[in-house]
Amino acid sequence: MVVSIATILHFFSPTTWVFLIITASLTWYFGVRSTTYALKGILLELNVRFWRAVLARCPSLGLGLARKVKAAQPSETVLGFNLVEAKSIGRVRLVDNDAEGKNDDHKVTKRRAVHHAGGNLAEPGEIITRNDSKATDSCEGAVSTVAAMATLKAARAAARIHRTVRHEMEPKIKPGMRLDTFVDELESKVNLHAKFDPKRPLERGWGFPTGVCLNEVAAHFTPNNPAFSTAPPPQSIIYTANDVLKVDFGVHVDGHIIDCAFSVTHNPLLVPLLETVKEATYTGIRTAGVDVRVCDVGAAVSEVMNSGELEDGSPVKVIYNLCGHSIGNYKIHDGQAIPL
Repeated sequence: MVVSIATILHFFSPTTWVFLIITASLTWYFGVRSTTYALKGILLELNVRFWRAVLARCPSLGLGLARKVKAAQPSETVLGFNLVEAKSIGRVRLVDNDAEGKNDDHKVTKRRAVHHAGGNLAEPGEIITRNDSKATDSCEGAVSTVAAMATLKAARAAARIHRTVRHEMEPKIKPGMRLDTFVDELESKVNLHAKFDPKRPLERGWGFPTGVCLNEVAAHFTPNNPAFSTAPPPQSIIYTANDVLKVDFGVHVDGHIIDCAFSVTHNPLLVPLLETVKEATYTGIRTAGVDVRVCDVGAAVSEVMNSGELEDGSPVKVIYNLCGHSIGNYKIHDGQAIPL
């Protein structure tokens, strides 16, 4: 416990600690003694939030492990967590080992486990390994939470870029538009808003070649690489007033991809098709959740789509060999699929 306290003391100055401890003590004291339930609840909530903030700054408090590198600076390379993504927890640096005790992504010269009984801290430049026999599930849970928050932050940044680009490009879809020109401009917009750096091309930018599909083309056609298609040359593919166009583009930040598509038509007869598909999408989102079977999500989507029809009575039909899918880090199709 002494090691844990020494670890957390490092994150605040002595003056700050005195102020925080006095504040926490007073809120607890008056919160317990207060006869006004409203005031008691407020003061106790402040006390709880204070300690939550402290634990968030240093997850190792009370866990029996001081996973800290004294001299680690923000500019130093943070070693990878789970051998894939670089993760950092304040000044703590963690690294997972494979079965042979090696790290394929980073060269590590020294490793030393920190033992709770001895209370030893790593020397500057040394690495604390996650496979220490003294590691606890609680500490790993804290690490996983921080990693999940980093993933969520990157995904939200990519989503904001995607939304901005869509709002800028969707009004530009007009009859007579060349698809290849539209794709070039859209991908340039993505790189602009993502602040794409050619020297570090894998950090952020567009996630995959933009798909633009007309009418009976269901998915995965792109005019910026016609070698993979028997379609006409890209300069001859024009969007007309009678078409329905699906634009499918992706944005990624640190490999966390936002894959989202939207459809456009200037033909009033096809508007019910777009409305049915949008309603089916929202139904799938509402149905999805923890412990929900993926087949139930697909069934809910299919039910809405099969119930739609156009103004001339033509039914809306599901394309059954296309599925919803999960996305991995730098993997556009990964993990589970949602069959329709």
